[in-house]
Amino acid sequence: MSKFRGSITPGTEYNESLSHFLEQEARAGHISLEGMRRVTMKRNLAGTTALITGMTMVSAGASFIAMGGVMPLLTLIGAASAVMVSMIALARYPGGLFYQISAIETPFTHAALLRFAASGAPEDVIRELIVLLNKQEHVSYAQVHDVTWFCSRQASGIAESGTVAKLAMRQPFVLFKGLTFQKLCLPGAFRPGDHHNKMLRPGLCVVHASPQYL
Repeated sequence: MSKFRGSITPGTEYNESLSHFLEQEARAGHISLEGMRRVTMKRNLAGTTALITGMTMVSAGASFIAMGGVMPLLTLIGAASAVMVSMIALARYPGGLFYQISAIETPFTHAALLRFAASGAPEDVIRELIVLLNKQEHVSYAQVHDVTWFCSRQASGIAESGTVAKLAMRQPFVLFKGLTFQKLCLPGAFRPGDHHNKMLRPGLCVVHASPQYL
C-alpha cells in the first residue's frame, strides 16, 4: 500500500505516477524519509493529544456544570488550552501528499528525472521538469509535485493555457511565494480555492497578473 497519501486531482494517473516514483526512490535509498516520518509523527501526536484533551475538556465541563468547584474549572481551562495548542500543531502539519513530499530534503536531480521518466511519468511532466532543471540549480521534490499538479489540470482542461516553463520564464507571468489567493485576485489570476484554498506554498506556484501589477 502506498505510503504517500493525497490527491493530485483531477488526473489520477498523475497522482499514481508520482506516488509510484516516490516509493521506488524510497526503496532504492535515493530519498530520505526521515523528515516525512517526523512530520507524520508530530501530526499523529497532535491529533491524539487533541482527541484525549477534548474528551477531558468535555468531562471537566460536565463536572463543573453539575457540581461546580475550582478543580473542574482548572481542568477545563487546562484541557481547552491543550486542545488549542494541538489544533495549532495540526494546522502547521496538515495532511496530504504535498506536505509529505515537502518534508523530503533530498534535491531532485537530472538522475532522478531519468528515473522518473523510466517509471512511466507523463510526458508533459517530464518536459516541464527538463526546462525547470535547466533553469534552476536546485529543484525540490515539492516543486516536482507542483509541476505534476499543474500538468494534471492542463490535461483535464482546467489550468490556463501555456506551459509551466512559459509561465516561469516570460512576463506577465510571475511566481509568488507565501501570499494568499485572496491577496492575489488580480485580473487573470486563479480563483481562490484553486490551489487547495490555502496559502500558496513555496515552490512552483504560478499566478497570472496583468502588466500594471508588475
